[in-house]
Amino acid sequence: MRKVRRFRIELRRREWLRRARKARLDPASLGLGDEAGMAAFASSLQETFASAVLWRSFPAGDPRAHLAPVSGLGFTVGLATLGPRPDQFCRALVESRQEGRHAMARIGVELALEDAVAFALGLIKAEASEEGCELSPLSSLREMEGLGTAIEALEASKVGVTLQDGQLDPLGTAAFCVSWIARPRSRRTAPQRR
Repeated sequence: MRKVRRFRIELRRREWLRRARKARLDPASLGLGDEAGMAAFASSLQETFASAVLWRSFPAGDPRAHLAPVSGLGFTVGLATLGPRPDQFCRALVESRQEGRHAMARIGVELALEDAVAFALGLIKAEASEEGCELSPLSSLREMEGLGTAIEALEASKVGVTLQDGQLDPLGTAAFCVSWIARPRSRRTAPQRR
């Protein structure tokens, strides 16, 4: 099993604002319309992140192979988390009746979690490439069986992740699986004569 903790996640503010507008939120009405207000809010949220990724690769014949998105030479089960503090940050916004800012924070957490998963996939892709493989598209694990398998196989409690009432806790956590597929050999053409 591989683990990386405390890597930096920079919130992509332009994408954050785009998603907020799509969700019909008005950042200006929430005091986040100018650069300084948005930067302060982003900084407060980022300080809560205790990012961690775990992953473990298995051969194709492993009993957990049913989690793999496609059949291949093997597969990797992974998990990314932002830790429990983003949930506490969001809960505090709800308790202080700041529903708009809560919605903005949830979008920020979603975006940061996507970046954490992308970070893990970059590391897994490098491992697969060394073995002459490429990765299948990512498959999110959302059903109880897949989540339970991921929690057990990755010893997720080491980074504070558990399974509560059929979902991952803390909420800023994602489990996923990718298959390792043999990279097609490139056909070499005969050199051109000059």
